[in-house]
Amino acid sequence: MEGTEETGLFDAHCHPPVSAAGAALAAARRAGVRAVALWGTEPGDWIRPDPGAVPAGLVVRQGFGLHPWKLSGPLPAGWRERLEEELRNDPALGVGETGLDFRPGMAERALQLEVLRVHWGLARKHDRPLSLHAVRAHGALLPLMCEWGAVRAQVHGFEGSPELARALCREGFFLSMGRGLLRPTRPDSFARALLAAVPRGRAMFETDSDGPAGLRAVVEGIASRSGIPFGELADDGARSARAFLGF
Repeated sequence: MEGTEETGLFDAHCHPPVSAAGAALAAARRAGVRAVALWGTEPGDWIRPDPGAVPAGLVVRQGFGLHPWKLSGPLPAGWRERLEEELRNDPALGVGETGLDFRPGMAERALQLEVLRVHWGLARKHDRPLSLHAVRAHGALLPLMCEWGAVRAQVHGFEGSPELARALCREGFFLSMGRGLLRPTRPDSFARALLAAVPRGRAMFETDSDGPAGLRAVVEGIASRSGIPFGELADDGARSARAFLGF
């Protein structure tokens, strides 16, 4: 890993506010985070942090995509052309956040699948990691590795059952987990069973919109609930994130 060690705290999926990205990255580094992956959700936040705002010792990777929550109105003009141009110009750029959300009130499923297919195709074409939002839609994701072709795809914010985790990992997906595993209503046995179901090298950890400085608390909480030592969990998450991101 450029500028840092192979293991340690790696936030595999986060969204610090564009206007405060520098402060969020500095806070993350002070908290011991060694690397972060920032994912854009619409062309308005396809913005790279000022290199001068990235603290020494912190590796930053990014992805740009169109989130399913952004599909209720007209699609941004020229979004797919711009996304492909960004990918051509930046060999380290990932694809996403994109995905599927089948809750009532979301965009039509056919449109979500059409937009996801564009992202999936670009990830395959350019050999890039693909970050996926999935709510009530994991069943629709399961066949896509066969139907659309294999990619390095992360299902972020995963808090589904151990059985679903096994099924997704068998198809080749990576799973990124965060505060959802720490809900007060969940017994500790849930985290233990879920982590036991995910093969080594497939689980990673994230803060999503909470800010990457909070990653240590997330991993410590999951470690406490699962019975896996903090260092072991953090290091395996970092290795998984490196494999997913391809460096």
